[in-house]
Amino acid sequence: MLSYRWSVKATVVVMALLPVLLWGVSQTQITPVEVTSWLPQRDVTQQQYRRFLQRFAVDQSLLISWPGCTIDSPQLGSLARRLREVSRLRPELGIAAVENPVDRLRELEAAFPRASRQAILDRMDGQGVGRDGAVGLVLRISPSATAHRAALLGTVRQSARGVLGEVLAQRLVLAGEPVQANVIDEASRHALESYVVTSALLATAIAYACLRDVAMTAIVLALAGIGQAVGLALTNFWVGSINALLIVVPTLVFMLTLSAGIHLAKYFRDAGGWEQPLAGLGAVASGGWPCLLAALTTMLGFASLAVSRLAPVRHFGVLAAVGLGVSIGILLAVFPAVTGEIGRMRRRLVLRRDRGSESLRRTSSAALPPSGDCAAGPSPQSFYAAYAHLLRRWAWPTVLCGVALGIWGVAGIWRLQSTTSFESMFAADHPTRMDLDWVRTHLGPTKTLEVILEFALPDGEQPDRQWLQRLRTVQTVAAAIGRLPEAETTMSCM
Repeated sequence: MLSYRWSVKATVVVMALLPVLLWGVSQTQITPVEVTSWLPQRDVTQQQYRRFLQRFAVDQSLLISWPGCTIDSPQLGSLARRLREVSRLRPELGIAAVENPVDRLRELEAAFPRASRQAILDRMDGQGVGRDGAVGLVLRISPSATAHRAALLGTVRQSARGVLGEVLAQRLVLAGEPVQANVIDEASRHALESYVVTSALLATAIAYACLRDVAMTAIVLALAGIGQAVGLALTNFWVGSINALLIVVPTLVFMLTLSAGIHLAKYFRDAGGWEQPLAGLGAVASGGWPCLLAALTTMLGFASLAVSRLAPVRHFGVLAAVGLGVSIGILLAVFPAVTGEIGRMRRRLVLRRDRGSESLRRTSSAALPPSGDCAAGPSPQSFYAAYAHLLRRWAWPTVLCGVALGIWGVAGIWRLQSTTSFESMFAADHPTRMDLDWVRTHLGPTKTLEVILEFALPDGEQPDRQWLQRLRTVQTVAAAIGRLPEAETTMSCM
């Protein structure tokens, strides 16, 4: 059973640990989206991906083009040379190769002198060359440059302005995984920097509208803010950084803790309010178990995500469950002492104003929220009575509407689809989505699938024997993949 003395001790401990929480919050960093780290290290797909990187070292591409860019555009070669110079001077950007379709065209023209240019361009379809004559540069990006995506894109745009000019550079089209991941990172950072303040102001307004008491509103907001700091600090201490999914954990903990605090405020009012020295302890005694059990069911729901194989989902579930548990524990432990001390200060202020006069004491007591009523203003009982009367009058229509909405909601479950596509995250008029649509229209698909064929060598056989047969096998597989309806173009060593 929680006593007032233990609540004071818990408050002292929380205040002593507050600098540690604030330090953890200050060290929080937003990390770039890296889908390759989502799966467990022992996963078969993860192992295959690591073997792919060991052999080919590059897994991302950045396509650069602009409206009116053709195979004969002189700016194409100039931009390619400048970007190659950038890759030499700034290796941290991870530019492993700059592929210019003009260079590839010249190689094929030299290898097949009898072939027409159009036939060669048709053969290069999907390799930076579009069917309508549009072309673009392809940058092969090393996976080690994940932390420098923003710098890479900024350098590419700056190089394009130097070659194309300001007017044409404004129409520059960039597409590929580095662009999409950087846009998601920027959106996450913007949400953390902007929406947190907005949500805090909105929560303050809602809390005050429910409580109608400045002191109680400040208490529940402060304790919910500590819960939010717990969520951020746990994320920093355990994961080391915050990403696009974990960014909602602190705000989630804040709102759930605020909801529990508002419930405790109601029990505080029923226990005597500010006039009762131990009203906070009575509120926890009456409402502690309901709040704790409600939080426990929510924590179990979040903790169920711990079985997911995806690391961000697993981290989200564990952090939300632990953060909510710690935050609710702090709320229940600290609430009696905080309300007791603030109530004592309020009563001292009233006694100073009374000056020993019984009439002034009654006047001052009337100025404070009366016992059992923590909220100022008119009683909401009339509203609740009218609401209950309306429900009794329209009971069956209300039930039927509720059942219909429930059936409609259950039917919608079967249409739900899980997706991580970039298009589902941003509106159709977003600049990056518009660039993607332009590339798909003029240059071809932006998503690639690498298929690796491994040939086992019999004992004693030399690696260079039967190589022609293996190349024919690669050609056969590429042709079979190209016939799939989902594949728009294929490219292989053949």
